[in-house]
Amino acid sequence: MPGLFNVAAEALVENDGKILICKRADNRDHAPGQWEALGGRVEQGETLEQAVAREAKEETGLDVEVIGPIYTFLFLRGAEKAEHLGVSFWCRYSHRKTKCQIW
Repeated sequence: MPGLFNVAAEALVENDGKILICKRADNRDHAPGQWEALGGRVEQGETLEQAVAREAKEETGLDVEVIGPIYTFLFLRGAEKAEHLGVSFWCRYSHRKTKCQIW
């Protein structure tokens, strides 16, 4: 019987030689409190590039230019061992529509 399977996309966002990383909330079920590149699951009907740009916008308010894929990864998440296949993308900061200072 097949198990759960998800596709994820993550963004390594560069701006003036700096890379943005985000801290996961302490109450998350997977890797609480850890620092990581931003990202999330790909939604049905969405390309990987669309997903990574959407996730960057949702999580930080940043618009990013997706340069291209740089890495793939696979991990099992949670008690149900849901399989996650992911692609990491190199992105550049485009502009921000938020007042918070993150750089």
